Amino acid sequence: MGRYRINDNLSVGVTVTNLFDKAYYRNVGFFNSGYWGEPRRVLGGPSGPPFHCPPRKHPMLHRALSCPARLLLTLALLLGTPLLQAREVAAPAAHVEADGPYVFRQGNQLQAKWICADKVESRTLAIGAADTDVAPRCGYAHTVHVAAPTAPSVSVLPAVPRIVALSDIHGQYGLLVRLLRANKVIDAQDRWAMGKDTLVIAGDVFDRGPQVTEAFWLLYGLQQQAAAAGGAVHFVLGNHETMVLYDDLRYVNPKFGDRPMAAYPPGAAEDR
Repeated sequence: MGRYRINDNLSVGVTVTNLFDKAYYRNVGFFNSGYWGEPRRVLGGPSGPPFHCPPRKHPMLHRALSCPARLLLTLALLLGTPLLQAREVAAPAAHVEADGPYVFRQGNQLQAKWICADKVESRTLAIGAADTDVAPRCGYAHTVHVAAPTAPSVSVLPAVPRIVALSDIHGQYGLLVRLLRANKVIDAQDRWAMGKDTLVIAGDVFDRGPQVTEAFWLLYGLQQQAAAAGGAVHFVLGNHETMVLYDDLRYVNPKFGDRPMAAYPPGAAEDR
């Protein structure tokens, strides 16, 4: 982000892109609030042209407002539209067939909990010297290897011949598996198959879909398997992960309503 010239006396500190794109607007909250003109046209940037006025498609507005005023009005619409389109948190689902496991460290034990046919099921496991295995009960179908806590790893790794990147899974676990298998990232048993190469998850596994838990456990296991093979899985937080972590639950699937909270031990939700 930088400061961009509107005219000799006015500049703003944002980059503006026309969001009026019929193929894209359903995925953003700005339909019909961008500049009037060509879809997705960048109107300014650090190395691009200065801002200019929209085409004259609204003559009444153009006669009433100066060029800088019209530009600032459009900026206000862009920034204010999400507030005008507030979305309420969905009511909890009436039935949850399967979800979990949710795993918590409590002293020298692990508490694993599932929601199976609307009931919370629990299992206590002793923490060993290495990883602790949590066998499936319902929800995620594979054994979960809960790794011992480790120090943060390096954030810069050497370049590799192949990098696979994807994002916006949004709880679509089946789609995630199909994509990873089709691109030889995992094998038919859903295990790491990329050797020393790299998988990048560019955020937004949270929200919308009903199998967020399964998607996260798959990626958690792939991180361990990739590291053992000399490869890597990088997970970058998206806006939906950040929203949920800050209690913005407007896009959470109804499945993740009151029942998953019943699986949490007292105080766990406040400490997450």
